[in-house]
Amino acid sequence: SKLEFAVYPAPRIATAVVEPYNSILVTHSTFENSDCCFCIDNEAVYDVCRRNLDLEKPT
Repeated sequence: SKLEFAVYPAPRIATAVVEPYNSILVTHSTFENSDCCFCIDNEAVYDVCRRNLDLEKPT
């Protein structure tokens, strides 16, 4: 099976206004080619890295 991991930009972390729009367009076009899609928020990933991996500024 084909998995897709979509990371959506958070408002506090996004560097451009069009990032959310672009990510939605890409995800919509790739749904046809994947069996399962995991959608996660960029800010949530940063928080996990800060709390669990003790990284000050994850990149």
